[in-house]
Amino acid sequence: MFRGRSSLVAFSVLLGACGGKAFWDPKYHSNHHPTTSSTGGDTGSTAETGGTGGADSAVVSSVASGAGGLAASGSGGESAGTGGTPVSTSLEEVVLGAKSAGEPIAFDVPEGTLGFTVVVKASTPYGRMGIKQIQSPSSEKVVDGYTMKGTQWEYAWYGLTPAGVPQSDAASAMPKPTPGLWSVTIGDPYENTTTGDVRVWIRKSSDGEFHGGAIDVNVFRVPGVASDVYIDGLLKKAYDGWAGLTLGKIEHYPLDEKFATVDGANFLAVVEQSKAATNVPAINVYIIEKFVNEMKDAIGVASGIPGVGIAPGSLSSGVVISPTSDPDTDTVVIKHESGHLSGLFHTTEIQGGTVDPLGDTVTCSSVEQLVFGCPDSGNIMFPYANPAATDFSPMQQRVIHGATLYRGAFDNLSAGGMKVSVAPGAGADASNDAAHVPVAFAPSTVTRGAWRNHLSARAADLLAAHWCHHTKHVDHLGLLARMATTVELSAVGGDPSTPSWIRSRAKRAALARH
Repeated sequence: MFRGRSSLVAFSVLLGACGGKAFWDPKYHSNHHPTTSSTGGDTGSTAETGGTGGADSAVVSSVASGAGGLAASGSGGESAGTGGTPVSTSLEEVVLGAKSAGEPIAFDVPEGTLGFTVVVKASTPYGRMGIKQIQSPSSEKVVDGYTMKGTQWEYAWYGLTPAGVPQSDAASAMPKPTPGLWSVTIGDPYENTTTGDVRVWIRKSSDGEFHGGAIDVNVFRVPGVASDVYIDGLLKKAYDGWAGLTLGKIEHYPLDEKFATVDGANFLAVVEQSKAATNVPAINVYIIEKFVNEMKDAIGVASGIPGVGIAPGSLSSGVVISPTSDPDTDTVVIKHESGHLSGLFHTTEIQGGTVDPLGDTVTCSSVEQLVFGCPDSGNIMFPYANPAATDFSPMQQRVIHGATLYRGAFDNLSAGGMKVSVAPGAGADASNDAAHVPVAFAPSTVTRGAWRNHLSARAADLLAAHWCHHTKHVDHLGLLARMATTVELSAVGGDPSTPSWIRSRAKRAALARH
């Protein structure tokens, strides 16, 4: 899905830690959601007002929460051993406040920043206020005219619009944002909204390096769809080792049965349900029965490129998944859509030859012609994601490391009274970490199913791939119909051993040949 200059109606058409490491779990402020409850010790917080170089009206804050009374220490680790300088990491919110459209707003990016996310909030839940420009200290325009150079994504969304740095290999953004005075200009390309609330979330470490972290997940599941055990197993499979991160805490919430089926008309309403979450930063995952109507071939859809992990209930705050019951397929869908939520684009778009704005990702001359013969088909962000896709490039990982979706790690922690959530296996609250519940999955019927014998390997791979909905006017069924005969597709559609979602695609592709 690419955002164009459209309305809500148009959306329906587009649409392993060790070495004494602990994780900092910043809470969002009470004006966004309730304070997270925790056990033991006192809640510690730090706050300071002020700023530098034109950002003097900003308020900078970071708050830690979790299971108290625990401190982690150890020798070795990634960069701080016994007797060394402790390494700290944080995710800080810089509140710039209510600002007018069209006027550059200055904010300071400190040394040690891995990435930052600018967030502008409209005055109404479905109002629009976008990010027109983000400019670096060297006057490089990382975002200009509501877009990032080389992409089709528009930074003007409903309710809340985020933009991340880095999301491209711009000189001032990659590998890390240039320290100094940046500016953001907000605006509304549609409705002439004149003001918006502006905040910047800065991900940093004391030495400017990435030291790992944990992805906490809030799961919202329609009753009767999959199970908590299955979903927890998928999350472990997807997030352990994902760009150097690991799965942290999982919290489960019910999702109303009226959201069992999702299309463009109720997609945004589904994402709003995360307002019940109290666990941040986190990825919100919504488990539904199926996508229908104009979204019927989707398995998963992210609510933004990027989204945010610090604003539950916003329209940019999660990933909606329709599980296939095949763990290999469902895992790659979670990885791929979470990549979008972190700020990653497709390596190559299916149509038009557009490639992502990162210079170290392999791209393809024609996805429509080569499909899985493309050199980037092994990348998780290939538009036809498949279980064989396992790769992120170094720059893609840098984008993820600068995002708001995870808790950063720090070594040799010693913070009196500050509540932390320790790494799995590192302390008394490790039993609360659902990341380490073992799940035995049945063998995949997608990657090794007998139904594949009806087709060429190329056609079978396309039929079973994740057809990402973040594409524009792509005829997936037509492409499949050009790879297989009506007889072959009908054989798959009539084979009872074929997973139901693959049978449905095969039958419709067979009809597309007539």
